[in-house]
Amino acid sequence: MKKRFRILAAALALCMSLLCCPAALAATDTSTFQTVPYSQATAQPSGQRITITGKPNYSAATSNDTAFIFGFDTADGVWYVAVKKSKFEAFKAAAPAQQMTLYGVYAGTLNVNGMPILDIQNGAVTLGDKTSEIADLYAAGQKTLDAQKAASQAAAKASSGTSRTSTSSSATTKKSTSTTQSKKNTSTASSGKKTGQMVWIPTISGRKYHSNPRCSGMKGPEKVDISTAKARGFTACKKCYR
Repeated sequence: MKKRFRILAAALALCMSLLCCPAALAATDTSTFQTVPYSQATAQPSGQRITITGKPNYSAATSNDTAFIFGFDTADGVWYVAVKKSKFEAFKAAAPAQQMTLYGVYAGTLNVNGMPILDIQNGAVTLGDKTSEIADLYAAGQKTLDAQKAASQAAAKASSGTSRTSTSSSATTKKSTSTTQSKKNTSTASSGKKTGQMVWIPTISGRKYHSNPRCSGMKGPEKVDISTAKARGFTACKKCYR
């Protein structure tokens, strides 16, 4: 009987130990990810572990029900990268547009242009010499956003207090100045208005702009607004714009 009680006590102690010390989540093993030639990217099986290096283009983005998908320019071509939809702003705050290496899985192609998608929602990111789990990057970015929000609210509160002490005369002057500046800004915005339609132009030779960065065998094409391309003297590629 005593032996049975000792066994039960030992089992209970083991259970309590496991409850108090949960196992840590395993870190992403970046050595299991491989680089693939851009020309073979879309031929990879879904879920294939892939690593790519380049710079994000957060202005070229779309989304679905669960993910936010943004452009990612590499030396060989453009990928699209999927992150958790609700964490996109946090990701941007933690990883502003700069050179970085991503670790994720192949997730098919983007419907609008057929370009490959890398899903890093359960992956990792290397910035400089530091590799971070995507969840840690989300958390760091959220802290940055919270700090920015607090600073903005404090500045707004201080500005509101100062505004209440202003005289009627200074308020009138400020309104007049603001109106003039607004007109200037409107004029400036109108003269440099962008269409929002992005195209690729060759950086080595050629005077045509393209809807596909791989058209005509371009090497390292530059992505610009179509109005910018036209302003530089580029005309539409007949293969891309029939």
